Amino acid sequence: MQSIWPRILSFFAFVLQLGAALLACNSSDTALYPGCCQPNNSSISFVTLCTCAAGYRKYVSDDASFANCTACTSNTYQPFNTSTGNCEPCPSGKLAPQPASSVCTTCPVGSNGTSTCTPCPAGTRGEVLLGIAVCLPCGTGKFQNKTGQLQCDACPKGSVSSSTGAKACTACPAGYYQALSGNTACVPCGVGYANNISGASTCQACAAGTVATINNATECTACPAGYRQPEQAGSACLPCGEGMFSTAAGSHSCQSCPSGTFANTNTSTECQYCPAGYFRKFTDGVGCNSCVQGYSTNGKRGAHECSACPKNEVCNDYGCAKCKPCGFFEKSTNGRTCERDEIEIVEVVVITILSCAALCVLSFVCNTVKFVIDSFKSAAAYQKCSVETVEFEY
Repeated sequence: MQSIWPRILSFFAFVLQLGAALLACNSSDTALYPGCCQPNNSSISFVTLCTCAAGYRKYVSDDASFANCTACTSNTYQPFNTSTGNCEPCPSGKLAPQPASSVCTTCPVGSNGTSTCTPCPAGTRGEVLLGIAVCLPCGTGKFQNKTGQLQCDACPKGSVSSSTGAKACTACPAGYYQALSGNTACVPCGVGYANNISGASTCQACAAGTVATINNATECTACPAGYRQPEQAGSACLPCGEGMFSTAAGSHSCQSCPSGTFANTNTSTECQYCPAGYFRKFTDGVGCNSCVQGYSTNGKRGAHECSACPKNEVCNDYGCAKCKPCGFFEKSTNGRTCERDEIEIVEVVVITILSCAALCVLSFVCNTVKFVIDSFKSAAAYQKCSVETVEFEY
């Protein structure tokens, strides 16, 4: 026969525990005895329906013979007097640093956590949503490089942030700019503008004589010789045009060819001299004009005008480089054509006769004076002293 003493001892232990509990928890004030499971004035079992104070959870022994209240651990809570509830974990952004908490306290704005309040990290800002402190990422165009901050800062001019949660902004590269703060993208420099530094808030207009032909240019390009750009912010170089020239790169204007010279191409770097027989009086320099009949440049190039042929010289064509003299016994009065000079022929004959007679001795005469005239270009006098008659052939 088994001994009944263990059962008797267990029963007396239960009675003692229950009695102690009843003696200690004989008040309905749970604030006074928060660890006691309080009677509910019900005829049903005390163990089943006794309640725990807020901040505690009910504990029932395995054999349902005993019940008490256990304090909620740190960062858990129980807000009600309850006969069934367990302790709940504090929601994110709140915590209960002490055990037996009936409420969770909110982390200060700018922090967050479940067990301890931690400052919001860089790239975020603190805010309260639905009574809970949260950390939100910085929006695009903003940044925060410190912890525990309540707001994010706008990216300054010349920099951007294209993603959320930025700890720093990105400087715009050379050839780009951002004139406003708080932006998400850099803007390329337009044609006619450039910059060669990062983090620029503006682009510089190309100076006269230089251009930027593409977007996002990092520098302006000087116009080559033969071209010009008179304005700032130019996007293309302009050809000088006919009659104009420029010798150096980066010219903002072209020069007119001086008189006597010309430039027949649009991109001339120098002017050409008018050839002999041609002239240019004005400085438009588009082309040279030919000398008209009766005029020449005396064999020179680069003339700004043509000169009339001297007496008895002619230029019988256009573009005559140099006047040519008329032949023997010829003359010209218009500089264009030569004609036979009858008066000069008679004068030569008389002079020749007199000259011949002067050579003959006494009792002799100049008996023959013969003139051979070949196309007005040459003449010869043949003379001898005799008593014969004088003949003239011309």
